[in-house]
Amino acid sequence: MRDHLIYISVLITLFCYSPAWADTFVVNSALPTGAGSLRDAIEKANANGTAVTDYITFDLPTRRGPATILLAPNNPLPALTSNIIIDGSTQTGDAYGITDAKVAVAIQGFFTDNSRYYFIFQATNATNIQIYGLFLWAQVGDRTTGQPPQHLYGINLRQCSEVIIGAPGKGNLISGWARAVYAEYFRGAPCHHITVQSNIMGVKEDGISTTLIAGTRPGDPGTPATNDYCLYFDRATDLFIGGEAPEQGNRFSALNDVYCKGHPDPALNDSILIINNKLGIDVNDDMVAINSVTGIHIEAYNKINSVNRADAGIIIRKNYIAGRSRNIAISLADVQSYFAIEQNLIGGEKRNLPIRNTTMGIGINIISCAMGIIGDTRPGNENRIRYCNQFAVHLYGNSNITFRYNSTYCNAKRAVAIENWAAANGARPQPFITVNGLNQATGTIRGTTLPNSTVDLYTDDDCPNCEGKTHLGIIAIADATGQWTYTDPSLTGKSIVATATDPQGATSEYSAPLLEDDNLLITPVSCNALGAICGLKIISGADWEWRDITGIVVGRDTCLTNVPAGTYTLWLPVGSGSCQEEFTFIVPANTLDIDSSAGIIKTTARCNKNNGSICGLKAVGAVSWSWEDALGNTISTDMCLTNVPAGTYRFKVSDGSCDKFTNFYTITNVSPDIDITNLRTQITTCNKANGSITGLTLSGMNFSTPQWIDENRNIVATTTDLLNIAAGRYKFIVLDNTAGCGDSTNWITVAATPAPALVVSAVQVTHATCGQANGNIFNITTVNTTGLVEALWVDESGAVVGNDLSLLSIKAGKYRLKIKDRSTCDTVVSAPFVVLDNGTVTLDSSTLTVTNAGCTRNNGSITGMKIAGATFWQWHNLTTSQVVGNNPEVSQLPAGSYQLWATNSIFNCQVKSHIYNIGIAPPLPVAVTRAVVKDAACNQPNGSITVNDLSNDQSLFSFRWLLDSLTQTGTGLSISNLNPATYFLIATDTNGCEQSIYKKAIVMQALPAMDETGAVIRPDNCGFGTGSIAGITATSAVGALQYQWYNNTNIPVGQQATVTGLQAGTYHLVIKDINGCTLKSSEFSIPQVIMPLPAPQCDNITIPRNTDGTLKVRNPRAGATYALYHAGTNALIEQNQTGSFTLKKVPEDTRYYIIYQAGPCTSEPGQVSIKVIDMTKLDIPNTFTPNNDGINDEFRIGVTGYFKLNALKIFNRWGQLVFESKDLKLVWNGNKNGQLLPVATYYWVIEGIDLNGKLLRQSGSVTLIR
Repeated sequence: MRDHLIYISVLITLFCYSPAWADTFVVNSALPTGAGSLRDAIEKANANGTAVTDYITFDLPTRRGPATILLAPNNPLPALTSNIIIDGSTQTGDAYGITDAKVAVAIQGFFTDNSRYYFIFQATNATNIQIYGLFLWAQVGDRTTGQPPQHLYGINLRQCSEVIIGAPGKGNLISGWARAVYAEYFRGAPCHHITVQSNIMGVKEDGISTTLIAGTRPGDPGTPATNDYCLYFDRATDLFIGGEAPEQGNRFSALNDVYCKGHPDPALNDSILIINNKLGIDVNDDMVAINSVTGIHIEAYNKINSVNRADAGIIIRKNYIAGRSRNIAISLADVQSYFAIEQNLIGGEKRNLPIRNTTMGIGINIISCAMGIIGDTRPGNENRIRYCNQFAVHLYGNSNITFRYNSTYCNAKRAVAIENWAAANGARPQPFITVNGLNQATGTIRGTTLPNSTVDLYTDDDCPNCEGKTHLGIIAIADATGQWTYTDPSLTGKSIVATATDPQGATSEYSAPLLEDDNLLITPVSCNALGAICGLKIISGADWEWRDITGIVVGRDTCLTNVPAGTYTLWLPVGSGSCQEEFTFIVPANTLDIDSSAGIIKTTARCNKNNGSICGLKAVGAVSWSWEDALGNTISTDMCLTNVPAGTYRFKVSDGSCDKFTNFYTITNVSPDIDITNLRTQITTCNKANGSITGLTLSGMNFSTPQWIDENRNIVATTTDLLNIAAGRYKFIVLDNTAGCGDSTNWITVAATPAPALVVSAVQVTHATCGQANGNIFNITTVNTTGLVEALWVDESGAVVGNDLSLLSIKAGKYRLKIKDRSTCDTVVSAPFVVLDNGTVTLDSSTLTVTNAGCTRNNGSITGMKIAGATFWQWHNLTTSQVVGNNPEVSQLPAGSYQLWATNSIFNCQVKSHIYNIGIAPPLPVAVTRAVVKDAACNQPNGSITVNDLSNDQSLFSFRWLLDSLTQTGTGLSISNLNPATYFLIATDTNGCEQSIYKKAIVMQALPAMDETGAVIRPDNCGFGTGSIAGITATSAVGALQYQWYNNTNIPVGQQATVTGLQAGTYHLVIKDINGCTLKSSEFSIPQVIMPLPAPQCDNITIPRNTDGTLKVRNPRAGATYALYHAGTNALIEQNQTGSFTLKKVPEDTRYYIIYQAGPCTSEPGQVSIKVIDMTKLDIPNTFTPNNDGINDEFRIGVTGYFKLNALKIFNRWGQLVFESKDLKLVWNGNKNGQLLPVATYYWVIEGIDLNGKLLRQSGSVTLIR
């Protein structure tokens, strides 16, 4: 691919600078608006349309140095349309600093709306946009806080394609943005085919400084040149960032340099190429002074059919990624197609030393990806990853990630880390590698891995830990059991690390010393024995030995025995270098002791049960321990003594040779108890809750809760003294609910002193009648009173209505009696006494409805009257003095005045209602609001009227139709089959009232007319169907006409006023108007004309000798018969109706002629020849138009002679492959992956074997035009 890109780059340069038919607009004013401004040039270019490519060049005054165009934040430039090239490199004079930019365009000032976009350039749904040689910067802030807006973009692309930003010698400087270049996923559509080359982003024009504009006061950091993102591509497809040539690479400095998110449709994703860029590196190859998060991040990407390196969807190569501080250099997440990361430098270095005061977290971070390679399967594409303080390569939740032929050195302990393997692979074994032996004498190294894995061997670096700095070019293959071995004398004396790649392509971490301590057992020194460290298992390691704290070797077995107390290190190396691990263990001394530093917790026994405990003691240096009671009995072997009764206990520990004891600890018993010796009760007075019970004494209450209950066993208090209680019986209870014991008193009685009261057992109530004040309440007495008793009666409102124990002559209502004697008790109030109102009649007309009588009907009514208290009632017609009803509701009434009389015969009470008048109702209002009328047509009684909508409810009426207001002709809301006349609609409502609500006249519409006087008849020539009939005119007063021509067998032959393509015969025309009325024309005859036919045209052909040749008539006539004759012998060779003749194995040059017949006509002979040659010739077009018009829609290669195609490849101007074939029958239709490619020049290369068996290679260009 590299050779193709170099070849194509020359053609790209020629294409980009070929302004054929282009309009050029020159910017000669640095003002934000006006003639000659950049705004003016963009407006003119947009107005010029998109059919041609418009160029915007610059010729700004340079008396004061490089030019700057300042724009206001709230007055952006117009959006760019398609086919616009903005080239700042055309400006004369010096560039900005070390950059290619010669014109600065900036937005400067305060913004007003944090939700809107602020940008220099924006384009939506545009193609072929190129931006060169500009310095784009921003100084935009909030007027109060100075903070920039959240949407601050240098270049904002929406649904755009074929975009180029920068090129060698004309790159841009883009600094100070939230996103320097933002390809936005806009309205469900992505950007496509974006190239970014030779730009500098995120620094000042000196290529070093990260401050764009210095602060104006102390503490003001100024305006940063650093971008939040240099490139932010949201679901954009087909991206080319940098290039194979170093000068095509970009320099980025940002919080996040390059962010790409794949399109959700795998069929739309194309390649992402990121090549030869420098991230976090200034022009002196020093570290840019910023703290960065991620250099290159690509996520959620899946390209269809991308399963190996040849079809890699993502290629990241030849990039140098470092910086003062960076979390991650390269990050891929959820990438489901194949990727390749190769020839990258990660981590800053000068003179083979790390750059001071710089940090790199993770070199390459791969998360949830399906397949890809870091490095290569052969030398030459290795990545160099160094000085990472977390991981050189971090693989999390991936499947088949290959890591081979790379160089990593001076990274964190796990240079390559694989995590969360099972989440992505289930039960599939994770790749691993062990080194279990390295014979320094023979150079033999051996170990284990997964069966049939490929093992790569590296030399370790000089830094601590195990990682591969240099691949030895040595590969071993594990056998079917996973055992591998390799012998090479050059391995002698070297520190070796290895990786293993399983048959599916997943590579392991680097080999490293590995120790399994699941069964570790450390035996401390005892009174009569030394200690030991045993149970260790060596998983990976070529040699090992035990060393004490002074470095003396004390053992070479994995089980270290018979050693005194102390610290011991197992030294586990692989080879002779720095790839080693040290595992430290401690053999404790004989320190038999009882540790009580955590505090002794003693729990008392309760309720005389076995629930006491002593905890907090810890055996130190012991092999056994137990608890003893006062008699020396062992009662527990737990360190915490639990579930024991009250008593004395001690703790004993033993190391097998000696014992140690604690003092005895005493556990006491606690149970609750109530003492009633000093019990006192206080009686209640005046029926109040003012009694009390006091004087109880409690003990053993540490774990108990007290409570008082009444006779209903309701809890009334939880205090020891019971206060403010009513008269009654009470009991006091204390409970230890957990231990299950308690105590209680007997029932204690609180007595009551008698209080004043009313005696109402003999009370008598006389009820009122007919709403009068004739009710009484009497026979009430008092008891337990002291001295003079005062009495008061009050009604429901609280008003005093009496001052005696009896209450007389009162209306219906509720009454209470209050008495107060000379004691201290409160006033006594009786319950309410109810005096009823018997016999009262009430009328409620709140829902009364009076309905008038109809026009012709006695259907008036009075409804909704509510009657209470009456035993019978009557409605009276006051006009006629007649009783008309004896129900609450009355109907079928004529107009008149009416009154209701209601009577309670039991108590002789009567009430009369208001007088209600019933009138005569007017007709219900109704009108036609929408109707459909169809006049009569074709001289038939086929008119109709349909009423669709009324202004009132249709169900309230009946309808009939009158013809000329006299004769009934129909009912309902529609009538049909009408002759011309006037029709009336009559509506009758539910009251019998009639009214005319609609009137409409039906007319007869005119018939269509035809004029044949101008008819023109053309004959049919030779039966080719050249006959026609024209000049007939037809008119209709009611709208458009339909035309139909028929032949003499009534078969339709045309649907226009003029009919063409007719053969000899008889024809007539039928016209039809919108009402279906038809009119037939006269019969017209088409004659036939016999004439000589022109000679057929056929191209001469050239073919290899003794091969088949095909002669084809150009544009053969349908229905004609073609005959091929030998020109020398006049012999007929073949006859057909296609005009195509194939001659087998033509040996020499031959001439022929072709004659064709059509009906009675015969053509002149057409001469044609076949020339035979002994060579190969390719016929390759230079343009094609894939617009589906059937003409030149495909890029098709013609071959003369023999040619066996090896490969046909077609590239776009960026060198990206858009079509490839090994079969000449597979032609290119201007698409890639089902997507239309843009109008442009494309470049082809073809290789194959010619007639003589030699390699034939040709290349050129083809222009795609739509």
